[in-house]
Amino acid sequence: MSKSAWISAGKVSAAIAAVALLLGAVFQGQAQQRSDMADVRAELRSGFAEVNGRFAEVNVRLENISGDLVSLRERAARIEGQLALRADAGAQANMAPETEEDG
Repeated sequence: MSKSAWISAGKVSAAIAAVALLLGAVFQGQAQQRSDMADVRAELRSGFAEVNGRFAEVNVRLENISGDLVSLRERAARIEGQLALRADAGAQANMAPETEEDG
């Protein structure tokens, strides 16, 4: 084999090796990217689970507040009713009975 044939064969071998290295790096990069994306997905799922948990806590608090408001409304209605009864009783007590002199 001539010297130029050896050089050509060496260049081809070097080119094949370079392409193989490049493809290996590309495949390794793709694998790393898949791994990174899996990590990102796991973090997102964890974050969403945490947010959902917080929303559940807020919903429980809102339900408690709603129940408290209903109780307060009922209590206010009872107090208003009691005050109205007292006002009616006071008004009736302040009314002087009519006498024959007034009439």
